[in-house]
Amino acid sequence: MTEKTKKARPKPQPKCPHADIINVVQFQFFDNGENHGRGSSRHVVKLEVHCENRYVPSKPYWRRSVSMLEPKTFFKWTDAQTFDPAMMQVYVDLKQFVAVQGVDENCEWIKLGHVEDTRLRHRYAGQFVIAVKFKSGPLACVLQVENTVMAADAMFFNKAWRKGSKARLFAGTYDPQAMYEASKREQAQIAAASSKAAPDAAEATLGGMPWE
Repeated sequence: MTEKTKKARPKPQPKCPHADIINVVQFQFFDNGENHGRGSSRHVVKLEVHCENRYVPSKPYWRRSVSMLEPKTFFKWTDAQTFDPAMMQVYVDLKQFVAVQGVDENCEWIKLGHVEDTRLRHRYAGQFVIAVKFKSGPLACVLQVENTVMAADAMFFNKAWRKGSKARLFAGTYDPQAMYEASKREQAQIAAASSKAAPDAAEATLGGMPWE
């Protein structure tokens, strides 16, 4: 095969930004069902990250879909790596957390997912998602970037979801600065101002008509 016919290697996808600049993380949890197909995962968490004090819902700074794995499968990769002591401790602590959840009677299951570039088969060390399903109902979802844990305040169930649906099952937001609520208030103010301006504009237009 000549150089001209070789496919260009794709540009690597960026890893998750440093936790210090992250303001908002939006989580969407999908359940693809038991028959999810070969090469795909039953559970997937889609992440949308907003950084540098900017929050535009439709324009996240970074996004990624993370396939959720059984802990045994997740740690099979980490155990085969040679990390520096600090990074190794991140995964040691994670193993301890999983062990504690495993003996919790209220824990239905726990899954872990690597933040990765699936096209290049490259995983970013110290970046992963944790999802814990409790028998009492709620789902907890966390993005961890090295030693920083960013957890959704709550994961809300999508009441419109039906079995076999491709819609998200749960959604939640990590938003310590309440930027999401501030955005909603701003949009409401803009909408209110627009509705008030519309009659004023119509009145000004009518004022210039011959029958005035």
